[in-house]
Amino acid sequence: MSRESLRFAGRNGPSIQSLPDRRLSNRQDLEWMFVLTLPNGGSTALAKLLLTAPKAIGLTDNAEGQWLVPEMSESSARWDPTSKISYGTVRTVWLDRIGQLRPSGETLVIEKSPPNLCRHRRLLGAFVGMKTYLVTFARDPYATISSWHTRYGIEVISREWDSRGVDVGTSERAVFQFYTRIWLERARMLVDARRDSIVDLSYESFCDDPASTVKRLQAAIPLLHGVKADSSVKVKDYPSQAIEDMNQGQIDLLSDSQIAAVSQVLETDPATMESLGYRVLS
Repeated sequence: MSRESLRFAGRNGPSIQSLPDRRLSNRQDLEWMFVLTLPNGGSTALAKLLLTAPKAIGLTDNAEGQWLVPEMSESSARWDPTSKISYGTVRTVWLDRIGQLRPSGETLVIEKSPPNLCRHRRLLGAFVGMKTYLVTFARDPYATISSWHTRYGIEVISREWDSRGVDVGTSERAVFQFYTRIWLERARMLVDARRDSIVDLSYESFCDDPASTVKRLQAAIPLLHGVKADSSVKVKDYPSQAIEDMNQGQIDLLSDSQIAAVSQVLETDPATMESLGYRVLS
């Protein structure tokens, strides 16, 4: 049992005795890499690159096991840290999926469902008995929020992520400030998770030098050896391409008034911005 698993099973997660699935056989040849990130944080590109390692697999094509467990992926529960999720069921479903994909042999499961951010300690506790690694992955708030607005908009975000959005109205300023409050809430979770992570990454440093990011991860997670750091990856509706920083293109989609609305909220929490290494735009 890894030191991380022991720590999470005690102080932060359910104890071994409280897990409902103790009779499940442990796969001692399995290891888990949990990547904690915000939605549209660039983690799909990271995961797909890491999945070029011969011993790495994802539970789904985009390495998000939340979609295999309805109680994790339904709109009302996804981002609610108090939702009553059976982590024994999660463990059973995910292990069954791995059994279908790779029944035996050393295997590293890369799991990066964004809502894991609000329940990562319980997930790590659920996989006591196997080696687990926690990695954090941050991205510039302006680029992230621009992606949210372009791809989803307030209606989808209110329905899928945060029901408080139904009261926001249609004012552009109010909408972008709502997005930013969501970003800050989850960014604080990311900062908190860094107390337990083995490697803290950013989208920007990853895009700037994928090979160096891969080397940092391989030093901590040996089963990542063999990653092809120069591989092209397919993310969302973009064509398959080499790792590229998309931040500026996303930020350029924001108007001056939208940037001002985002900045006004970000200025209320300089500590979180400083912790993650980002600055407020004027």
